[in-house]
Order: sequence, then C-alpha cells, then structure tokens
Amino acid sequence: MNWHDTGKQALKTALRTLQDEFAHVDLFSQPSGSSSYRFLVLRYQRIALRMDGSKNHKRAHLHIDYGKEYKKASYAIDTGERLAGALDDRYDEIVHNWIAKNRHALTEAWNITQSGGKPNALIAQLKVSKVD
Repeated sequence: MNWHDTGKQALKTALRTLQDEFAHVDLFSQPSGSSSYRFLVLRYQRIALRMDGSKNHKRAHLHIDYGKEYKKASYAIDTGERLAGALDDRYDEIVHNWIAKNRHALTEAWNITQSGGKPNALIAQLKVSKVD
C-alpha cells in the first residue's frame, strides 16, 4: 500500500474532521444576545496543517494554522501537547484528541518528511477552505 495515496487521503479526511470540530467550538462560544434570536450556523474558517522537513527539529510535531488571521500553534505528535503558538486555548483538547486518533498517519508523514523526501510528494501542507 502506497503511503502517498492512502496516507494523504486519510490526513485530508482527518483535517476536515478537525475543521468541523473547530467550527462547533466557534459556534457555541459566540456570545448570544438576550433579546434576539440567532440561527445556528457552522462557519468554516480556513485551516492548514504543516510539517517542516528541517533536520534541526528533533521532536515530531505539526503546525496548525486556523482562522481568518491564521492563528498558529505547534503540537507534539507523541503527546498532543501544545509546544508554542497563539491559537486559542479552547481548541487544545480537540487538537490533542485529533492527534491521538491520527497519530499513526501523522508519525508516518513526519518520518517521510524528515527522511528528505521531496516535499511535493508528501503532506508538507494540507489546506481546506470548505467541506466538500
């Protein structure tokens, strides 16, 4: 089984799931007016997952960029903990659980990236602007 074909599709699907979960958090954390009705609508923000092929990064991690201003944070693949960044804390548990669920594919993508493979053939960056 070729990782490029199956792994890329698996991570793309997983990233859409993460985007859905972020949209739910956004929806239910919006302040609501006491005297007005509000339609509940999911709003999908831009989301990107990046991995850096630089050899000076020892710990396997990923970068998540989210929202109109692309708030960014990096997370360890082995534990799901936030390493750095300005992404709102309310997403941390979702990212932690998402990494746990997709750890195998993320670790494989990290290993391929670190082995010096051509970035165009890897999951160097996935972007989702809407759910198909």
